Amino acid sequence: QAHETGGHWGQDALKIALTDRYYALKMDLAVMKAIHDCAKCKNFGTPKLNSLLEPITRRHLFELLVGDYLAMPMGKGRYHTLGLFLDTFSQHLWVTKFKTAGTAKMTADSLANIFNSFTAVEMFMMDGGCHFNNKLLLLHVLKCLCTPNMGEDGAENDNWEKLLRMWPDHLDDAVWAMNNHLLLSLKFTPKELLLGLVIDTKHTELMSSTTEPSTLDATIHMAYATQQCLDSYNKAVRHAIKRKTAFDHCMLKRQLAEVVFNIGDLIQIYQNDLDYTFKTERKLLPKWSTPHRVAMRLRNSYRLETLAGTLLEGEFSARHLCTFKPREGTCL
Repeated sequence: QAHETGGHWGQDALKIALTDRYYALKMDLAVMKAIHDCAKCKNFGTPKLNSLLEPITRRHLFELLVGDYLAMPMGKGRYHTLGLFLDTFSQHLWVTKFKTAGTAKMTADSLANIFNSFTAVEMFMMDGGCHFNNKLLLLHVLKCLCTPNMGEDGAENDNWEKLLRMWPDHLDDAVWAMNNHLLLSLKFTPKELLLGLVIDTKHTELMSSTTEPSTLDATIHMAYATQQCLDSYNKAVRHAIKRKTAFDHCMLKRQLAEVVFNIGDLIQIYQNDLDYTFKTERKLLPKWSTPHRVAMRLRNSYRLETLAGTLLEGEFSARHLCTFKPREGTCL
């Protein structure tokens, strides 16, 4: 029931919603079974179920590395292709520039550089489509990265084409800025998560700087880094839930929803028979009737009565009813 009422959440979001109210030893199995048995999720096929049971997010570093190639305008040194590789958990980005189009050998060399510098990943994912190329979108981005001192009006400058070719000189600065900025959804920077950097701690005293680290120091540091990763993952999931709630709120405001009337509510009946007549009186008669009260609900239909308590014959669909709001100062 929580899976359906919560907007058909995935495994992580559903588990967080349940742990706030319940405790069970086999909660993971119950969550997976609820997603498997959901008829609406089954209609979208196996990929939909797999995305709900195992979304493309990871709790640990180097569990999943994604990569793609980005086509760029011809820059200084004849560079026009970027190889982008991103760690899904820490969102740390590695960028390599090339003078030729991306090939399998270039991908293998880039991955080998990452593996040798850090560690091998458990899984690598890359699409088989064409390279991403959106010159209209990149123009404004490149202007900000390559020439940060130029104002908004500088895009109309005649020398813009010359500045555009200088992006290789500023690529390292742009990548450094992306890897060292604070992620609002994680509350940490990608560098802090990738390297397990200790933050908000005092510097080592000068007298202790010559002492070799003990096993306890290493254990404390690893425990702190692990807790930092767990905190960031918790922030990421809660940030996703917050965005999902805001999205659902906007969608419900734009889309039609079920209208339910309670017994005793004042309503009006739409006289749809006036839509299918050519009599002159249809121009004078109101489309909505005088106020009535709801006497009984029958699913999507209602039994109505007059204000005097006289029951009307037949049933009226909710599509032909609307709430009557009396003016202030009247008897109703």
